[in-house]
Amino acid sequence: MCPIAEVHIALGDSAAGSLRQAKTLPAGAQLLTLRDHLGSGPLPPLQSLIQWRDLRRTFWESVEPPDPDYPLFNLPEEISILGDARSITLWLGTGLADQLQLAWLVQALRLLGADPARLGTVQFSGVGRKVFEVVSVAVLNPAEIAAHPPAAPLTEAAIAELDAAWSAVTAPDPAALVEYLASASGALPLLSRAVRTILGRYPDPRSGLGVWDRQLLKWTAAKGPSAARIIGHTMGYAMDSPDWVGDVYLFHRLRRLDAADLPHPLLSLNQPRAPMRETTVEITDTGRAVLSGKANAVRLNGIDDWIAGVHLDSRAGRVWFNRGGTLTPMS
Repeated sequence: MCPIAEVHIALGDSAAGSLRQAKTLPAGAQLLTLRDHLGSGPLPPLQSLIQWRDLRRTFWESVEPPDPDYPLFNLPEEISILGDARSITLWLGTGLADQLQLAWLVQALRLLGADPARLGTVQFSGVGRKVFEVVSVAVLNPAEIAAHPPAAPLTEAAIAELDAAWSAVTAPDPAALVEYLASASGALPLLSRAVRTILGRYPDPRSGLGVWDRQLLKWTAAKGPSAARIIGHTMGYAMDSPDWVGDVYLFHRLRRLDAADLPHPLLSLNQPRAPMRETTVEITDTGRAVLSGKANAVRLNGIDDWIAGVHLDSRAGRVWFNRGGTLTPMS
């Protein structure tokens, strides 16, 4: 097989579409689109691409039934071209999902027998006169993409930092994450900054809520009952934060707060499986107590959730609380 001279990678269809419209790619370059928001769901160590594909597909199908026209996940067969590409460029923003995708790609290239040093990045951070956080290339229009910063190769120090971050994020014990954050080399400050936001996903010791469930309860109380409006305000809260997730995942978490197996639901939905725009939501008395810190969601309902590589499972005694950036086991 003849080596492909140049492959560019976009994260999601919106970013890929804008990148095509920007017409910045050189003639003959190939554009590969990856759809897997790594800021959501379980992230185990990458041992094989088949194992990864199956696990991540199962997760996304649990979030929303698959739609062939708008897939939430793909691991395209074309990813094999990366093993033969002479150069690979990832276009990315500052967000957690994008930064984790960079770390993931280093691991994937090794599985494909390719040298990670072939990988470079076009890294956006801020744009425009009034600088805003570019959490994802998907928030940019084609003109903003056309004015992109220059591509930069990955140094040996950067690759080592990506390996360390990936190992910490995918570890089954959160101690590895805390240790990484305390010893990050500084070679990729946007990476360590984004990874630090994972701490906010852990439940607060008073309320038992992680950052996203807390925001969903807050905006339900303030802007309900429309689920679409609640999700919109929740997403707006994080537009300038590296920990930015999509509406589909947030709606999934919203529905979990009224799951049928919860002894004490925090929300009440009019129809548990209705589309977002047909769903209305009310916060329950228990939800208000939890939101104010007068009750603890984990102690009331238990927890079964994934934060990157860590499975929080109260039945197995695997619960950690976030106490001001320190993760401590539930006592």
